[in-house]
Amino acid sequence: MLKALIWVANKPIKRNSIINQHNVMAQRGMLEKLPHGIISDMRSLKNNFSLRDIAAGQPITQNMLRPV
Repeated sequence: MLKALIWVANKPIKRNSIINQHNVMAQRGMLEKLPHGIISDMRSLKNNFSLRDIAAGQPITQNMLRPV
């Protein structure tokens, strides 16, 4: 089983909120159980808004984000 460093919401993130280091945290996850398009690099999160509400602990994927 392969594990990877992923980014998850560390608290609920409201739709149209800016994603930054204050509302996400790194966590290890098993690759075969993760959704497609998972974000594994903090640089991919910067300068993005959330397209929808994201629950605390939920892995962040590319289809949840849009550029600022």
